[in-house]
Amino acid sequence: MGAPKRGGGRPSGPKGLPPKVKAAPSTHFRVAKTKKGRRALDARAPKLEENEKKMLVLRGRKTSQVIKDSLSDLARLKGAPHVVRFARDNDVDPFGSGGGGGDTGAAKIKGGKRDRAASSASRAKGRAHAPGDGAGDLERLAARADCSLVLLGSHSKKRPHNLVLGRTHDGRMLDLAEFGVDPTTHRSIDALARDRSNLRKRATEAAEAAGLNADEAAARAAAVVPDVRPGAGHKPMFVFLGDGFEAGASGGGGGGGDGAAGSDAAAASAAALAALKSMLIDALRGREVRTVNLRGLDRVVVCASGGGVARLRCYGVRPAPPGASDDDAATDSDRNDPANDVVAALATVHGVSLCEIGPRLDLVPRRCRTAAAVDPALRRSAYDRPKLSGKARVKNAAHDPLLGRVGRVHLQAQEVDAIALSKPKGVKRERREAAAERAAARQDAPAREGGGRGGRGAVEMGEGDGVEMDDDS
Repeated sequence: MGAPKRGGGRPSGPKGLPPKVKAAPSTHFRVAKTKKGRRALDARAPKLEENEKKMLVLRGRKTSQVIKDSLSDLARLKGAPHVVRFARDNDVDPFGSGGGGGDTGAAKIKGGKRDRAASSASRAKGRAHAPGDGAGDLERLAARADCSLVLLGSHSKKRPHNLVLGRTHDGRMLDLAEFGVDPTTHRSIDALARDRSNLRKRATEAAEAAGLNADEAAARAAAVVPDVRPGAGHKPMFVFLGDGFEAGASGGGGGGGDGAAGSDAAAASAAALAALKSMLIDALRGREVRTVNLRGLDRVVVCASGGGVARLRCYGVRPAPPGASDDDAATDSDRNDPANDVVAALATVHGVSLCEIGPRLDLVPRRCRTAAAVDPALRRSAYDRPKLSGKARVKNAAHDPLLGRVGRVHLQAQEVDAIALSKPKGVKRERREAAAERAAARQDAPAREGGGRGGRGAVEMGEGDGVEMDDDS
């Protein structure tokens, strides 16, 4: 018979030793061991002037072609160097009760259904976050990719063509806004480019039929339907039309409920539109610069709100050629778009021509969750601005909203008695009288002194005069 097991049948390590206990994870900060690691940690460290924000673009459990095109177009507007895209589907529900475990692209597929073992492992990963915190998976994925902006696309029967925009601060989810994309009016960047190409081809054929040669026909078609291609990395201009973007700027936003009726739904819609404006500017404005080259302003992002819908349009800017009109290449749907009417009026004033380059998105607000309602302390910390150490401090100076810059001047001790100040009339009269008395006293003093000296001189002169008188006699 074999020897009995040690430890009463408990699992043992190698050679019958007790199993190794896994040490608890350390809470100290990671220290880089190489120069490359130090540079990577320094790039992620907080700075007074932050780097341009990066965007994480990922898909949900299921996506439609409309959502795929929308994700690609918004990523192109942001710019490839500042976008991190995940190619696999992710089991993430930001507004749900608990995460789904993040990436499920590695899950096995058997018979058209997800493997139960993979699903249970995925759910086990999701338990690392607090119960009810559906945004925990997005926070983890954003921190892993070093992104502070999140764009999630999904599609389901309950919420078709769904887009979720998120923003993090200090590794925690700050704002979440959910929108539905209208598939009937959606046009991608590539689809609008194909439309312009077809219009240019038809304009060229019409010019050739009118008797123009190939070069003249191509030039005329290019003037009517331009090939606008904004440069990479250029800063766009923003135009927000409607009061819907300002109505919910100070509101807290709705919770994660599916359908709030009445005032709650209106407040949630207003908060979602305000969050959309803030996050669009935050995502597409690029890096902060002190000066802007006017030739680099080659695109306009127009967002108009009306009827609870945000209509997002993007236009390319080019100088208006003489005698050219964009109405020739516009379709009936373009002429009926209110955003295009406003843009056409602006183009007339400034002497430029605007051509729609896409994407064309009609966003319907659905759910919204902001830090003002969930965690006000996080919102206050996100709005704190550090003091710039490079700017020299000016002593004894302050700024007044009415007077402007106000300063305090320090002087040395002064002798007030010796300063010639304005005196009252009575004091002046007393001073004049005192001055007159001093002048009279000065005049009387020489007379008195001169009379004494003259008496003595008369005696002397008398003696002399007597001698002379005796001589004359």
